[in-house]
Amino acid sequence: MLDTRPTTYAVHGQEIATSDEVAVRVSITGTVAVVDPIAYVTGSQNANTEVHYRFQAALRRVVPTLTLEDLLAQRAELVLDVGDTADLGVSVTNLRILDIMLPPSCVEHGRRPSSHAPRVRPRWSERAARWRRCEAWRMLLGWSTSSRRCTTFGCYSRSAAG
Repeated sequence: MLDTRPTTYAVHGQEIATSDEVAVRVSITGTVAVVDPIAYVTGSQNANTEVHYRFQAALRRVVPTLTLEDLLAQRAELVLDVGDTADLGVSVTNLRILDIMLPPSCVEHGRRPSSHAPRVRPRWSERAARWRRCEAWRMLLGWSTSSRRCTTFGCYSRSAAG
């Protein structure tokens, strides 16, 4: 038995670099319907996987040609084309971009990535040294080392951090 009703198909979170080299995660959706059951069964070993790959290819043809600003501005008008799907026995309609997820650096600062330097986290050795200083002070002052948070340096004790 083969279900020929139209169904919504989505491909989530494809990470693609724009032409200005910003890595965005893009999700697309479209309506897929089986129009030729014989071609659907014989055209590919797994037609759903083939449709998934064609959705990805359509996205990867369009996004790298646009800058981040253009992608955000033209999101609703972008034409995504999966090509001819008659060999799979399906028709694809309403193919559109569902979500555009910006990198964390853009979201944190509310700016485009080219307008600020990347956020630099302290190296592990620096964080460990800070924790050791905190623990040493706690022991010198006779404070309990089992409390969750040190108020002097603002770091967690070893027992609380796990």
